[in-house]
Amino acid sequence: LAFPLMAPTEPEEVSFEPGDLGLGNFDGKSFKFHSFPLPKEVDSDGEVDGVSFHQTMGRMVIHFPMVDDLHSISEQDLEVKLSCFSVEVLAAGKQISKLCKELHADVVRSLCWWEVEDHDSGSRVLVIFLAKAEHRAWDSPFRAPDKFVQRKAYPYRLQAKRPEDPTEDELKQLQILPRLDWKERSKHLSLGLWPRDFFRELHSAEDDKCIQVTISLDGEAMDSTKGRIPLEELFNARVTADSLMVTLGADSLPLCSLKLNGECVPELSAWLLTWRDPDTGFERNVPDESLCRLPVLRFGLWKAEQSRHVWGQIFTERLTCQRRQQFDPRPNRREAENLLRLLTGGNHDPGVTKQEKAHFAKKLCTDVEATEQGSEVLLKLQMEETFLQRCLVQQVNPYQAITIRFSDRFIHIGFRADLIYEVCLLGLGGRFEAVKSQKFNPNDCSLRITLKKAKDSCQPWEPIFSHVEPWQAQQVVSTQCGFFEGL
Repeated sequence: LAFPLMAPTEPEEVSFEPGDLGLGNFDGKSFKFHSFPLPKEVDSDGEVDGVSFHQTMGRMVIHFPMVDDLHSISEQDLEVKLSCFSVEVLAAGKQISKLCKELHADVVRSLCWWEVEDHDSGSRVLVIFLAKAEHRAWDSPFRAPDKFVQRKAYPYRLQAKRPEDPTEDELKQLQILPRLDWKERSKHLSLGLWPRDFFRELHSAEDDKCIQVTISLDGEAMDSTKGRIPLEELFNARVTADSLMVTLGADSLPLCSLKLNGECVPELSAWLLTWRDPDTGFERNVPDESLCRLPVLRFGLWKAEQSRHVWGQIFTERLTCQRRQQFDPRPNRREAENLLRLLTGGNHDPGVTKQEKAHFAKKLCTDVEATEQGSEVLLKLQMEETFLQRCLVQQVNPYQAITIRFSDRFIHIGFRADLIYEVCLLGLGGRFEAVKSQKFNPNDCSLRITLKKAKDSCQPWEPIFSHVEPWQAQQVVSTQCGFFEGL
Protein backbone atom coordinates (compact mmCIF):
# COMPACT_ATOMS: atom_id res chain seq x y z
CA LEU A 1 0.00 0.00 0.00
CA ALA A 2 2.07 2.96 -1.24
CA PHE A 3 1.20 6.42 -0.05
CA PRO A 4 0.43 8.69 -3.05
CA LEU A 5 2.58 11.80 -2.69
CA MET A 6 0.57 14.81 -3.86
CA ALA A 7 3.38 16.83 -5.44
CA PRO A 8 5.72 16.37 -8.43
CA THR A 9 8.24 13.74 -7.32
CA GLU A 10 10.63 11.12 -8.54
CA PRO A 11 8.87 7.94 -7.35
CA GLU A 12 12.01 5.81 -7.34
CA GLU A 13 13.63 8.34 -5.01
CA VAL A 14 10.92 9.23 -2.51
CA SER A 15 8.26 6.50 -2.50
CA PHE A 16 7.58 4.85 0.86
CA GLU A 17 4.97 2.73 2.56
CA PRO A 18 2.95 3.81 5.60
CA GLY A 19 3.60 1.78 8.71
CA ASP A 20 6.97 0.72 7.27
CA LEU A 21 8.70 -1.30 10.00
CA GLY A 22 11.37 0.68 11.77
CA LEU A 23 9.81 4.09 11.20
CA GLY A 24 8.45 4.41 14.72
CA ASN A 25 6.66 2.88 17.70
CA PHE A 26 2.91 2.51 18.30
CA ASP A 27 1.74 2.30 21.93
CA GLY A 28 -1.92 1.64 21.15
CA LYS A 29 -2.91 5.32 21.10
CA SER A 30 -0.12 7.29 19.43
CA PHE A 31 2.56 6.61 16.84
CA LYS A 32 5.96 8.16 17.57
CA PHE A 33 8.43 8.45 14.70
CA HIS A 34 12.08 7.64 15.35
CA SER A 35 13.72 7.10 11.93
CA PHE A 36 13.43 7.98 8.26
CA PRO A 37 12.88 5.23 5.63
CA LEU A 38 15.79 4.02 3.52
CA PRO A 39 15.62 4.04 -0.29
CA LYS A 40 13.91 0.95 -1.68
CA GLU A 41 17.10 -0.42 -3.21
CA VAL A 42 19.02 -0.37 0.10
CA ASP A 43 18.66 -3.09 2.75
CA SER A 44 18.27 -1.94 6.33
CA ASP A 45 19.78 -5.18 7.65
CA GLY A 46 22.77 -7.15 6.47
CA GLU A 47 25.93 -9.03 7.36
CA VAL A 48 29.53 -8.61 6.27
CA ASP A 49 32.44 -10.81 7.39
CA GLY A 50 30.51 -12.16 10.36
CA VAL A 51 29.39 -8.71 11.52
CA SER A 52 25.65 -8.02 11.27
CA PHE A 53 24.23 -4.52 11.09
CA HIS A 54 21.00 -2.52 11.03
CA GLN A 55 20.78 1.00 9.66
CA THR A 56 18.45 3.93 9.15
CA MET A 57 19.19 7.16 7.31
CA GLY A 58 20.84 8.58 10.44
CA ARG A 59 22.15 5.59 12.37
CA MET A 60 24.27 2.47 11.90
CA VAL A 61 24.12 -0.24 14.58
CA ILE A 62 26.78 -2.97 14.50
CA HIS A 63 26.13 -6.35 16.18
CA PHE A 64 29.08 -8.67 16.85
CA PRO A 65 28.49 -12.03 18.61
CA MET A 66 30.94 -12.68 21.43
CA VAL A 67 31.69 -16.39 21.01
CA ASP A 68 34.53 -18.77 21.93
CA ASP A 69 37.22 -16.92 23.91
CA LEU A 70 35.31 -13.65 23.75
CA HIS A 71 32.27 -15.03 25.58
CA SER A 72 33.93 -14.74 28.99
CA ILE A 73 35.36 -11.25 28.38
CA SER A 74 33.89 -8.66 30.76
CA GLU A 75 32.89 -5.16 29.70
CA GLN A 76 35.82 -3.79 31.72
CA ASP A 77 38.21 -5.77 29.51
CA LEU A 78 36.65 -4.41 26.30
CA GLU A 79 37.94 -1.20 24.77
CA VAL A 80 36.23 0.46 21.81
CA LYS A 81 38.13 3.24 20.07
CA LEU A 82 36.61 5.54 17.48
CA SER A 83 37.71 8.39 15.26
CA CYS A 84 35.39 10.29 12.96
CA PHE A 85 35.95 7.64 10.25
CA SER A 86 37.41 4.45 11.78
CA VAL A 87 36.81 1.99 14.62
CA GLU A 88 39.06 -0.31 16.63
CA VAL A 89 37.94 -2.84 19.24
CA LEU A 90 40.28 -4.55 21.72
CA ALA A 91 39.47 -7.46 24.02
CA ALA A 92 41.93 -7.87 26.90
CA GLY A 93 44.38 -5.73 24.94
CA LYS A 94 44.13 -7.75 21.71
CA GLN A 95 42.54 -6.42 18.52
CA ILE A 96 39.37 -7.99 17.14
CA SER A 97 40.35 -7.86 13.47
CA LYS A 98 36.78 -7.91 12.14
CA LEU A 99 36.05 -4.70 14.09
CA CYS A 100 39.26 -2.80 13.32
CA LYS A 101 38.44 -1.06 10.05
CA GLU A 102 37.66 2.23 8.37
CA LEU A 103 33.97 3.09 8.37
CA HIS A 104 31.94 3.56 5.21
CA ALA A 105 31.55 7.31 5.94
CA ASP A 106 32.07 9.86 8.71
CA VAL A 107 30.30 9.67 12.07
CA VAL A 108 29.62 12.14 14.90
CA ARG A 109 31.79 10.62 17.61
CA SER A 110 30.20 12.51 20.50
CA LEU A 111 26.85 10.79 19.77
CA CYS A 112 28.21 7.22 19.45
CA TRP A 113 28.32 4.62 22.20
CA TRP A 114 28.50 0.86 22.80
CA GLU A 115 27.21 -1.81 25.16
CA VAL A 116 27.20 -5.57 25.66
CA GLU A 117 23.82 -7.30 25.50
CA ASP A 118 23.41 -10.45 27.62
CA HIS A 119 20.56 -12.59 26.26
CA ASP A 120 18.46 -15.09 28.21
CA SER A 121 19.84 -17.86 26.02
CA GLY A 122 23.32 -17.20 27.41
CA SER A 123 24.67 -15.57 24.25
CA ARG A 124 26.43 -12.20 24.40
CA VAL A 125 26.54 -9.54 21.70
CA LEU A 126 28.70 -6.42 21.42
CA VAL A 127 26.56 -3.59 20.04
CA ILE A 128 28.14 -0.39 18.67
CA PHE A 129 25.80 2.52 17.92
CA LEU A 130 27.09 4.97 15.29
CA ALA A 131 25.56 8.36 14.47
CA LYS A 132 26.02 9.17 10.77
CA ALA A 133 27.39 12.61 9.95
CA GLU A 134 25.36 12.76 6.72
CA HIS A 135 21.76 11.83 5.97
CA ARG A 136 22.55 8.91 3.64
CA ALA A 137 22.28 5.15 3.33
CA TRP A 138 25.48 3.08 3.63
CA ASP A 139 26.28 -0.02 1.57
CA SER A 140 27.83 -1.60 4.68
CA PRO A 141 29.36 -0.43 7.98
CA PHE A 142 32.89 -0.55 6.59
CA ARG A 143 34.68 1.01 3.65
CA ALA A 144 35.40 -1.36 0.77
CA PRO A 145 39.19 -1.74 0.24
CA ASP A 146 38.94 -0.46 -3.34
CA LYS A 147 36.77 2.56 -2.50
CA PHE A 148 38.30 6.00 -1.97
CA VAL A 149 36.53 8.27 0.49
CA GLN A 150 37.42 11.91 1.12
CA ARG A 151 37.41 12.29 4.89
CA LYS A 152 35.96 15.56 6.17
CA ALA A 153 36.61 15.25 9.92
CA TYR A 154 33.31 16.80 10.96
CA PRO A 155 33.69 19.13 13.95
CA TYR A 156 32.58 18.23 17.44
CA ARG A 157 30.00 21.00 17.23
CA LEU A 158 29.38 23.59 14.55
CA GLN A 159 29.07 26.27 17.19
CA ALA A 160 32.11 28.26 18.27
CA LYS A 161 34.93 25.97 19.30
CA ARG A 162 35.42 25.73 23.05
CA PRO A 163 38.76 24.88 24.77
CA GLU A 164 37.51 21.39 25.64
CA ASP A 165 36.41 20.59 22.07
CA PRO A 166 38.71 18.33 20.02
CA THR A 167 40.65 19.73 17.10
CA GLU A 168 40.33 18.35 13.59
CA ASP A 169 43.50 16.30 14.10
CA GLU A 170 42.09 14.89 17.34
CA LEU A 171 38.88 13.88 15.55
CA LYS A 172 40.96 11.85 13.11
CA GLN A 173 42.69 10.02 15.96
CA LEU A 174 41.27 6.92 17.59
CA GLN A 175 40.01 7.68 21.10
CA ILE A 176 38.32 5.48 23.67
CA LEU A 177 34.55 5.47 23.16
CA PRO A 178 32.53 5.46 26.41
CA ARG A 179 29.60 3.21 27.13
CA LEU A 180 26.08 4.60 26.99
CA ASP A 181 25.60 7.82 29.00
CA TRP A 182 22.20 9.31 28.15
CA LYS A 183 22.70 12.44 30.28
CA GLU A 184 25.97 13.37 28.57
CA ARG A 185 24.63 12.43 25.13
CA SER A 186 21.55 14.66 25.57
CA LYS A 187 23.82 17.69 25.99
CA HIS A 188 25.30 17.14 22.54
CA LEU A 189 21.82 16.80 21.05
CA SER A 190 20.88 20.34 22.13
CA LEU A 191 21.40 22.58 19.14
CA GLY A 192 21.28 26.12 20.43
CA LEU A 193 18.84 26.66 17.55
CA TRP A 194 15.13 27.36 17.85
CA PRO A 195 12.05 26.22 15.92
CA ARG A 196 11.53 29.53 14.16
CA ASP A 197 15.09 29.20 12.72
CA PHE A 198 13.83 26.16 10.78
CA PHE A 199 10.17 26.82 10.02
CA ARG A 200 9.20 28.50 6.72
CA GLU A 201 5.65 27.43 5.88
CA LEU A 202 3.14 24.62 6.20
CA HIS A 203 0.84 23.24 3.49
CA SER A 204 -1.67 20.41 3.48
CA ALA A 205 -3.68 18.45 0.93
CA GLU A 206 -6.21 15.62 1.05
CA ASP A 207 -8.27 13.18 -0.93
CA ASP A 208 -10.98 10.83 0.34
CA LYS A 209 -8.45 8.37 1.85
CA CYS A 210 -5.41 10.29 3.03
CA ILE A 211 -3.90 13.57 4.16
CA GLN A 212 -0.48 14.95 3.36
CA VAL A 213 1.16 17.62 5.52
CA THR A 214 4.21 19.40 4.09
CA ILE A 215 6.50 21.56 6.22
CA SER A 216 9.00 23.64 4.24
CA LEU A 217 12.22 24.12 6.18
CA ASP A 218 15.00 26.70 6.12
CA GLY A 219 17.93 25.38 4.09
CA GLU A 220 20.61 27.40 5.89
CA ALA A 221 19.39 26.34 9.31
CA MET A 222 19.44 22.71 8.14
CA ASP A 223 22.97 23.17 6.80
CA SER A 224 24.08 24.46 10.19
CA THR A 225 23.18 21.08 11.77
CA LYS A 226 25.33 19.11 9.32
CA GLY A 227 27.83 16.97 11.16
CA ARG A 228 26.33 17.86 14.54
CA ILE A 229 23.50 15.35 14.87
CA PRO A 230 21.68 12.90 12.60
CA LEU A 231 18.58 14.50 11.11
CA GLU A 232 16.54 11.73 12.76
CA GLU A 233 17.53 13.29 16.09
CA LEU A 234 16.61 16.77 14.84
CA PHE A 235 12.85 16.20 14.52
CA ASN A 236 10.34 14.43 16.74
CA ALA A 237 6.79 13.71 15.65
CA ARG A 238 3.79 12.04 17.27
CA VAL A 239 0.49 11.12 15.61
CA THR A 240 -2.74 10.31 17.45
CA ALA A 241 -6.14 9.56 15.99
CA ASP A 242 -6.98 13.27 15.77
CA SER A 243 -3.68 15.19 15.97
CA LEU A 244 -0.13 15.65 14.68
CA MET A 245 2.59 17.21 16.86
CA VAL A 246 6.07 18.04 15.51
CA THR A 247 8.88 19.21 17.79
CA LEU A 248 12.55 20.09 17.39
CA GLY A 249 15.54 18.41 18.97
CA ALA A 250 16.06 16.51 22.18
CA ASP A 251 14.37 19.32 24.13
CA SER A 252 11.11 18.93 22.17
CA LEU A 253 10.60 22.62 21.38
CA PRO A 254 7.32 22.90 19.43
CA LEU A 255 7.44 23.35 15.65
CA CYS A 256 3.73 22.82 14.94
CA SER A 257 0.62 21.29 16.49
CA LEU A 258 -2.32 20.28 14.28
CA LYS A 259 -5.78 19.16 15.39
CA LEU A 260 -7.50 17.09 12.70
CA ASN A 261 -11.11 17.61 11.59
CA GLY A 262 -11.61 13.85 11.54
CA GLU A 263 -9.79 10.68 12.56
CA CYS A 264 -6.77 8.90 11.10
CA VAL A 265 -5.05 5.56 11.72
CA PRO A 266 -1.87 6.49 13.67
CA GLU A 267 0.02 3.22 13.12
CA LEU A 268 -0.21 3.65 9.31
CA SER A 269 1.42 7.07 9.38
CA ALA A 270 4.63 7.77 7.48
CA TRP A 271 7.10 10.59 7.21
CA LEU A 272 9.84 11.51 4.80
CA LEU A 273 12.56 14.15 4.61
CA THR A 274 13.26 15.28 1.04
CA TRP A 275 15.11 18.03 -0.81
CA ARG A 276 13.05 19.82 -3.47
CA ASP A 277 14.41 21.43 -6.63
CA PRO A 278 12.65 24.84 -6.67
CA ASP A 279 12.77 24.99 -10.48
CA THR A 280 11.37 21.55 -11.39
CA GLY A 281 9.58 20.52 -8.19
CA PHE A 282 11.33 17.13 -8.23
CA GLU A 283 12.52 15.77 -4.89
CA ARG A 284 15.25 13.49 -3.61
CA ASN A 285 15.58 11.87 -0.20
CA VAL A 286 19.26 12.81 0.15
CA PRO A 287 20.77 16.32 0.03
CA ASP A 288 22.51 17.30 -3.20
CA GLU A 289 25.26 19.85 -2.53
CA SER A 290 25.73 20.53 -6.24
CA LEU A 291 22.20 21.92 -6.59
CA CYS A 292 20.09 24.41 -4.68
CA ARG A 293 17.46 22.23 -3.05
CA LEU A 294 14.95 23.15 -0.37
CA PRO A 295 14.42 20.73 2.56
CA VAL A 296 10.85 19.52 3.05
CA LEU A 297 9.41 17.38 5.86
CA ARG A 298 6.38 15.35 4.69
CA PHE A 299 3.80 13.42 6.68
CA GLY A 300 1.31 10.94 5.28
CA LEU A 301 -1.78 10.23 7.40
CA TRP A 302 -4.36 7.62 6.42
CA LYS A 303 -7.94 8.41 7.29
CA ALA A 304 -9.92 6.04 9.49
CA GLU A 305 -12.78 4.11 7.84
CA GLN A 306 -15.49 6.39 9.26
CA SER A 307 -13.61 9.51 8.03
CA ARG A 308 -12.94 8.44 4.44
CA HIS A 309 -14.36 11.41 2.63
CA VAL A 310 -13.12 14.87 1.69
CA TRP A 311 -13.19 16.99 4.85
CA GLY A 312 -12.81 20.38 3.17
CA GLN A 313 -11.34 21.92 6.31
CA ILE A 314 -8.49 19.60 7.28
CA PHE A 315 -7.63 21.15 10.66
CA THR A 316 -9.84 22.50 13.44
CA GLU A 317 -6.79 23.94 15.20
CA ARG A 318 -3.45 24.84 13.65
CA LEU A 319 -0.57 26.23 15.72
CA THR A 320 2.86 26.89 14.24
CA CYS A 321 5.94 28.69 15.51
CA GLN A 322 6.65 32.15 14.19
CA ARG A 323 8.97 32.41 11.22
CA ARG A 324 12.39 33.81 11.99
CA GLN A 325 12.17 36.34 9.15
CA GLN A 326 9.46 38.25 11.05
CA PHE A 327 12.01 39.04 13.76
CA ASP A 328 15.45 38.78 12.14
CA PRO A 329 14.99 39.64 8.45
CA ARG A 330 17.85 38.36 6.36
CA PRO A 331 20.16 40.93 4.80
CA ASN A 332 20.34 41.32 1.05
CA ARG A 333 23.46 40.16 -0.75
CA ARG A 334 25.40 43.41 -0.37
CA GLU A 335 24.46 43.78 3.30
CA ALA A 336 25.40 40.13 3.93
CA GLU A 337 28.85 40.65 2.40
CA ASN A 338 29.43 43.74 4.57
CA LEU A 339 28.25 41.90 7.67
CA LEU A 340 30.56 38.97 6.99
CA ARG A 341 33.51 41.31 6.44
CA LEU A 342 32.64 42.96 9.74
CA LEU A 343 32.47 39.57 11.45
CA THR A 344 35.72 38.20 10.02
CA GLY A 345 37.78 41.37 10.37
CA GLY A 346 37.55 42.82 6.88
CA ASN A 347 38.85 39.99 4.70
CA HIS A 348 35.89 37.70 4.06
CA ASP A 349 36.95 34.54 2.29
CA PRO A 350 33.99 32.68 0.64
CA GLY A 351 35.55 29.47 1.93
CA VAL A 352 35.15 30.43 5.59
CA THR A 353 33.08 27.72 7.26
CA LYS A 354 30.08 28.27 9.53
CA GLN A 355 32.15 26.94 12.43
CA GLU A 356 34.81 29.60 11.81
CA LYS A 357 32.15 32.32 11.57
CA ALA A 358 30.68 31.12 14.88
CA HIS A 359 34.16 31.34 16.40
CA PHE A 360 34.53 34.95 15.17
CA ALA A 361 31.12 35.82 16.68
CA LYS A 362 32.15 34.45 20.10
CA LYS A 363 35.15 36.80 20.08
CA LEU A 364 33.01 39.92 19.57
CA CYS A 365 32.10 40.15 23.27
CA THR A 366 35.11 40.16 25.60
CA ASP A 367 33.37 40.67 28.97
CA VAL A 368 29.94 41.02 30.59
CA GLU A 369 29.12 43.07 33.70
CA ALA A 370 25.77 43.53 35.45
CA THR A 371 24.32 45.88 38.05
CA GLU A 372 20.87 46.22 39.65
CA GLN A 373 18.98 49.48 40.05
CA GLY A 374 15.69 48.84 41.83
CA SER A 375 13.39 47.07 39.39
CA GLU A 376 15.91 47.25 36.55
CA VAL A 377 19.00 45.30 35.57
CA LEU A 378 21.75 46.89 33.51
CA LEU A 379 23.88 44.54 31.43
CA LYS A 380 27.13 45.92 30.01
CA LEU A 381 28.59 43.85 27.18
CA GLN A 382 32.15 44.91 26.44
CA MET A 383 32.56 44.49 22.70
CA GLU A 384 35.84 43.91 20.89
CA GLU A 385 37.59 47.30 20.92
CA THR A 386 37.52 47.82 17.13
CA PHE A 387 33.92 46.66 16.62
CA LEU A 388 32.27 50.07 16.19
CA GLN A 389 35.15 51.32 14.06
CA ARG A 390 34.75 48.32 11.77
CA CYS A 391 31.02 49.04 11.55
CA LEU A 392 31.85 52.47 10.15
CA VAL A 393 34.34 51.07 7.66
CA GLN A 394 31.90 48.40 6.42
CA GLN A 395 28.93 50.82 6.47
CA VAL A 396 26.97 48.57 8.85
CA ASN A 397 24.51 49.79 11.46
CA PRO A 398 25.60 48.02 14.67
CA TYR A 399 21.98 47.82 15.85
CA GLN A 400 21.16 45.79 12.74
CA ALA A 401 24.22 43.56 13.12
CA ILE A 402 23.49 42.58 16.74
CA THR A 403 20.27 40.70 17.57
CA ILE A 404 18.68 40.16 20.98
CA ARG A 405 16.38 37.21 21.70
CA PHE A 406 15.01 36.38 25.11
CA SER A 407 12.71 34.29 27.21
CA ASP A 408 11.87 35.34 30.78
CA ARG A 409 15.12 33.94 32.23
CA PHE A 410 17.57 33.87 29.32
CA ILE A 411 18.95 36.44 26.93
CA HIS A 412 20.69 35.51 23.68
CA ILE A 413 22.97 38.02 21.94
CA GLY A 414 23.62 37.11 18.31
CA PHE A 415 25.32 38.43 15.19
CA ARG A 416 23.12 38.59 12.09
CA ALA A 417 24.74 37.40 8.86
CA ASP A 418 23.84 34.41 6.67
CA LEU A 419 22.72 32.84 10.00
CA ILE A 420 22.33 34.16 13.52
CA TYR A 421 25.66 33.36 15.20
CA GLU A 422 25.77 33.28 18.99
CA VAL A 423 27.80 36.03 20.66
CA CYS A 424 26.80 35.06 24.19
CA LEU A 425 23.96 33.31 26.02
CA LEU A 426 23.19 34.49 29.56
CA GLY A 427 21.06 32.88 32.24
CA LEU A 428 19.54 35.44 34.62
CA GLY A 429 19.06 35.23 38.37
CA GLY A 430 15.36 36.07 38.10
CA ARG A 431 12.54 36.69 35.67
CA PHE A 432 12.22 39.84 33.56
CA GLU A 433 9.36 41.03 31.39
CA ALA A 434 10.92 43.38 28.83
CA VAL A 435 14.11 44.73 27.29
CA LYS A 436 13.67 48.39 28.20
CA SER A 437 16.54 49.79 26.11
CA GLN A 438 19.74 48.92 24.27
CA LYS A 439 22.47 51.39 23.42
CA PHE A 440 26.03 51.30 22.12
CA ASN A 441 28.47 53.53 23.99
CA PRO A 442 31.16 54.70 21.53
CA ASN A 443 33.44 55.89 24.36
CA ASP A 444 34.25 52.39 25.60
CA CYS A 445 32.78 50.31 22.73
CA SER A 446 30.17 48.62 24.92
CA LEU A 447 26.56 47.56 24.44
CA ARG A 448 24.33 48.47 27.38
CA ILE A 449 21.03 46.61 27.78
CA THR A 450 18.43 47.58 30.38
CA LEU A 451 15.99 44.88 31.52
CA LYS A 452 12.78 45.47 33.46
CA LYS A 453 12.27 42.88 36.20
CA ALA A 454 9.05 40.91 36.41
CA LYS A 455 6.77 41.87 39.31
CA ASP A 456 7.46 38.59 41.12
CA SER A 457 11.27 38.98 40.73
CA CYS A 458 11.92 42.47 42.09
CA GLN A 459 14.10 41.16 44.91
CA PRO A 460 17.92 41.25 44.43
CA TRP A 461 19.16 38.53 42.07
CA GLU A 462 21.96 36.27 43.22
CA PRO A 463 23.82 35.89 40.96
CA ILE A 464 22.58 38.52 38.53
CA PHE A 465 23.62 36.41 35.53
CA SER A 466 25.73 33.43 34.47
CA HIS A 467 27.05 32.18 31.15
CA VAL A 468 25.15 29.06 30.08
CA GLU A 469 25.32 26.46 27.34
CA PRO A 470 22.44 26.14 24.81
CA TRP A 471 21.36 22.76 26.23
CA GLN A 472 20.93 24.33 29.69
CA ALA A 473 18.70 27.09 28.31
CA GLN A 474 16.64 24.75 26.16
CA GLN A 475 15.97 22.35 29.03
CA VAL A 476 14.24 25.21 30.87
CA VAL A 477 12.61 26.92 27.88
CA SER A 478 11.16 23.64 26.57
CA THR A 479 9.15 23.23 29.77
CA GLN A 480 7.64 26.72 29.75
CA CYS A 481 7.51 28.23 26.26
CA GLY A 482 4.57 28.04 23.91
CA PHE A 483 4.48 28.46 20.15
CA PHE A 484 4.73 32.24 20.29
CA GLU A 485 7.11 32.61 23.23
CA GLY A 486 10.73 31.79 24.01
CA LEU A 487 13.96 32.67 22.27
